[in-house]
Amino acid sequence: MNTKTRLFKIGIQVLLTFAYIGYFFSLYRGIPRNILTYINYIIIIVCLSGCLFVKPEKESKILYVLTRVNCIVFIIWAIVMAMQLII
Repeated sequence: MNTKTRLFKIGIQVLLTFAYIGYFFSLYRGIPRNILTYINYIIIIVCLSGCLFVKPEKESKILYVLTRVNCIVFIIWAIVMAMQLII
């Protein structure tokens, strides 16, 4: 494996870990503005890593599964908010 690729994957894992820690801390504290910010960070980091388009490796599978679940929940939340504005 290329050294740059390995460092990039390690950096992505560290960023995802910190983003999830911040997300769950904000969720625990009940700060909605920070929750939305961390959701956006997580989505951006995952898109940068390209895991939405390629199969993840075993070492990072749990974080990527959590990220995909988080994306689904975020999309459902956005649809519900749009429906509330319409109704």
